[in-house]
Amino acid sequence: MQESAQRLARLEGDFALPDPLQYGIVLIIAMGIGSFSPPVGVGLYAACAIGEAKMEETISHIVPYLIVLVLGLLLAAFVPWFSLALPNMLRLSH
Repeated sequence: MQESAQRLARLEGDFALPDPLQYGIVLIIAMGIGSFSPPVGVGLYAACAIGEAKMEETISHIVPYLIVLVLGLLLAAFVPWFSLALPNMLRLSH
């Protein structure tokens, strides 16, 4: 996963995020979504095993949550102010 993140960081052109901090924020959100989205969501499998719930029942409940998370990811990726406002106020960004 780290190798994929490094490759994405080297993207040039229209799809590259201008700020490394924003890239990190977007990457963390995307990895969190990936850990709970079917079919390879390891976090989802672990949660179903711990809660002794069936995967079919759980997926129908998690889909609206994932939709909201993807919208938040798009907002963080395409509106830099939204993801960088707090780091800028705390002077954590350059």
